[in-house]
Amino acid sequence: MELKDILQRLMTEAGDTQNGLADATRVPQPTIFRILRGESRDPRHATLKPIADRYGITVAQLRGEEPIEHWPTAPLPVAPEAASIRPYHSLDELNPDQYVMVDRYDVHLSAGLGNIQWVINQKDPLAFRARWFQHKRITPEHCKALYVRGRSMEPKLEDWDTVLIDTTQKDIIDGEIYAVCLDDQFYIKTIQRIAGGVLLKSENPEFENIEVKGEQLDLFRVIGRKVWRGG
Repeated sequence: MELKDILQRLMTEAGDTQNGLADATRVPQPTIFRILRGESRDPRHATLKPIADRYGITVAQLRGEEPIEHWPTAPLPVAPEAASIRPYHSLDELNPDQYVMVDRYDVHLSAGLGNIQWVINQKDPLAFRARWFQHKRITPEHCKALYVRGRSMEPKLEDWDTVLIDTTQKDIIDGEIYAVCLDDQFYIKTIQRIAGGVLLKSENPEFENIEVKGEQLDLFRVIGRKVWRGG
């Protein structure tokens, strides 16, 4: 089997989508797409290593150079089955060994990019299954929950949606959503690389995109990447 066929079977067996695999491995979705299409026949070892690690195999097995004796099954579920969903009335009811609490924050900027102050927005944090973080390979302590303000990112993000930002994921992946600062302004935008800079893209066509080039790049800072959204 070729690389593209092996990867397709691994994804099918595990129930992974291209975007899901990209989120879990931080390998850009366009790269995964090109591998599956057979357009990228000999990717770098560094590209394949996180994919191989996700499925518990070696890079040589992923390339088809060595046999895979035991194909992996589906990874840990992101959400519980519908039958297991139950309401809770207090965070005290949740098992601390199974759930992780993430505080909601407001971002306050003082003196431009020099100081970013994280201010807890409310007392009750968000409750996530610990297994969700394990599945995503994300460290909860590096995450912050923020409210989305405004309509510029509709329909992907609605006004007053909550997003979870991983503050360790600062490397830009084209087409992903990030929390960023530009001068003394805070944005949650889709980012695309352009010649000489980046584009902060508004998903709502009623709002303009923002080009960041030249000297503006000195005033630009990535806070983190969106890894979850809730209405």
